[in-house]
Amino acid sequence: MEITPLVWGLTILLIVGLLAFDFVFHVRQAHIPSIREAAVWSALYIGAALAFGLVFLAMGDPALATEYYAGYVTEKALSVDNLFVFLVIIASFNVPREDQQKVLLFGIVFA
Repeated sequence: MEITPLVWGLTILLIVGLLAFDFVFHVRQAHIPSIREAAVWSALYIGAALAFGLVFLAMGDPALATEYYAGYVTEKALSVDNLFVFLVIIASFNVPREDQQKVLLFGIVFA
């Protein structure tokens, strides 16, 4: 199966849309997120990523779906390591607790 430029464009548009949604609706107002809020947002984004992998199955290419999920699991594991680095940076700059979510999102986007 060949992934066309249209599919790449739609994928990039979806990612940019999700980032814009995060910036506009999620971290616009500084607040200290609860464990429940963090769990809900994490579940939504993990669910979206898992659903995206199902698109490859729906297109009839289980090999691409397997590659996607393998890459997703690898990147998810590596992102946990990056969170510790962001935590050290945030702590060393004494970022206020209510602004940490916004700083983390900016750090992820710029990284």
